[in-house]
Amino acid sequence: MARPISEIELTEVLHYTETINGKTQTVSYWPIRKDADGVVLLRKNVLDEQRSMNANNEATYIDSLMDTWLNDAGAGYLSYFDEKMRACIISSSVKIKPYDSDVVTEIARQVYLLSEDEVTTGGVEGDSILPMLKAHTGETSDNDARKAYILTGSASSWWLRSAVSIKQFRRVLSDGNVYSSDAILGVPARPVFKVANATLVSDKTADAIYILPDSSKPYRELSFTALLGSTENRPKRAKVQVSVTGATAQTIQISNNAKDANPAWVTCSVDQVVELPNAEKTTESWELGVKIYAKGEGRVTCGEPVAIVEEAK
Repeated sequence: MARPISEIELTEVLHYTETINGKTQTVSYWPIRKDADGVVLLRKNVLDEQRSMNANNEATYIDSLMDTWLNDAGAGYLSYFDEKMRACIISSSVKIKPYDSDVVTEIARQVYLLSEDEVTTGGVEGDSILPMLKAHTGETSDNDARKAYILTGSASSWWLRSAVSIKQFRRVLSDGNVYSSDAILGVPARPVFKVANATLVSDKTADAIYILPDSSKPYRELSFTALLGSTENRPKRAKVQVSVTGATAQTIQISNNAKDANPAWVTCSVDQVVELPNAEKTTESWELGVKIYAKGEGRVTCGEPVAIVEEAK
């Protein structure tokens, strides 16, 4: 069953469907930090299109072309999401340090770019997220952890919000190094945003964990009947031992006339002793059987059931 995003592990990968130029595509996001009010997500892949930070070589992030486009719900990055997803993206406090000043300004934004401090060792523009990049990529070197790719798999550079001169911002190169480039240069963006704590995501057992999972999406189901053997004496009491993993709901039943056209099934839990009151059968012997049904959002597995029974004298 779905759970609030506040319960996820930061090493999980989340998914949602973005709509870009009328085409839908499922995109992955990496959780990089938990705040008091939500979980901060970094787009795993950079955006395919190249964008300038500003229309001229002015290294000012606040209200820049990039800043404005990222937060534009009409024609910018926020327009890639539907209304229900946009309602879950909450404002973040983003620290901005001009290249020629030690004064740090905090601005409120729904979507933003990472800073040089955040992708290196940390500093006035934010704590380092390198440990999370390494956790998600499985890489141990800083450069390899910073590498990012477009959806087709090609390595790509990506903008950072940190200004280093009157006309240049920092960016991560395709090899993971951090470099400076003119603000007018076309470079892909790698957006960051925060999702409110109460936002639902798929169960951890799901094959893919979606933000706001579709409640109409069918569950994976497992259902079978296991015949466990025959006996001359009537089984009057029993308990079932079985291991079921990945299920969000399950039903276990046992019968002492499992080969009859209409068996008498008794519902039980694992290791629960239950009475088998049925005293009729159409077969020559008493036939013990277990019926199991389980469902889940991801893979559901079940071991071989075993029944321990007490027979009537």
